[in-house]
Amino acid sequence: MLHRSFDAAVKANEEKLLIPTRAGETRWVGHLLLAVNNLITSYKFIVAHLGQLTEPIERVSVDSKARAIAFLKLLKPKNIVCFLLFLVDVLKTLRHLSLKLQDRKCLIADQYSALSSTMEIQIKYKTSDGPYLRKVIDKTEFQGVKLTFCNNVEFIAVRQNLLDKLLEFLDKRFSEFSTTSIVQATRIADLQIWPKSWEAFKVYGDEDLQTIVDHFELILSHAGVITEDAELEWTLLKKDVQDLQILFPTKVAKENFADLTQSRMGDFVGVYYKMYLNYQDGKEFYLSEDVQSKIDDMVEYHADLQDDK
Repeated sequence: MLHRSFDAAVKANEEKLLIPTRAGETRWVGHLLLAVNNLITSYKFIVAHLGQLTEPIERVSVDSKARAIAFLKLLKPKNIVCFLLFLVDVLKTLRHLSLKLQDRKCLIADQYSALSSTMEIQIKYKTSDGPYLRKVIDKTEFQGVKLTFCNNVEFIAVRQNLLDKLLEFLDKRFSEFSTTSIVQATRIADLQIWPKSWEAFKVYGDEDLQTIVDHFELILSHAGVITEDAELEWTLLKKDVQDLQILFPTKVAKENFADLTQSRMGDFVGVYYKMYLNYQDGKEFYLSEDVQSKIDDMVEYHADLQDDK
């Protein structure tokens, strides 16, 4: 019944139909966005179908008819439609942030930038309407469906509360990002921005490395990283890089870089991992057993610390 009436409505309107989907699964941001987007995109088809089910001539069960009436009452108030479109605006920014955080090729500094822009957009949405919400906020109908209870007072209150809670959660969840000096220091992990001249490169990243080592000292030490040696290895690495003329990474240069760090710079690799595991093109380190053991310990210990919070 559902697909038959949907097909008829789509053919009559020549518009795209998106079947409603569940909002569950593990990566909830993407799944929730998909579910809400499908509901909003096919809104008039869904409302038309539910309205059809409530008609006396339709041979449906009493239970199905009662459910259709309940869903119609839920979907037609303007507050609900405003909230659904508002969710699309909010979830799109969260999805962008989520993808950045899942990208193993992304520097912490770039992730911090994505977090900052996401929070700035959420703050803006407290007083400004997003592109999806603007489609209905000043109207009394949506996709040709006349809306009921066209009063935005309840929606405004819910909107403020949701954004306040979301911003509070993001701030708490990523509190480690609050120290911008740590974030900026991680940029030394990006080989593509290393200085061209040796004079500039000699002192490049020394203070940044110290900042990183101080901040992550507990985790690094627990994993067996000798932080004092990491600082020495950083200086040796820069000299070797200069000697091999690999200031800008090519395929060969990256292999040389990996060889350098594996041969006698295991402690620096431990620190490097905290900043940036992969190269820009996605090529990962091929870690020695000793270094991999340190990194495994580091990851496990960091996870335990997070669980204890």
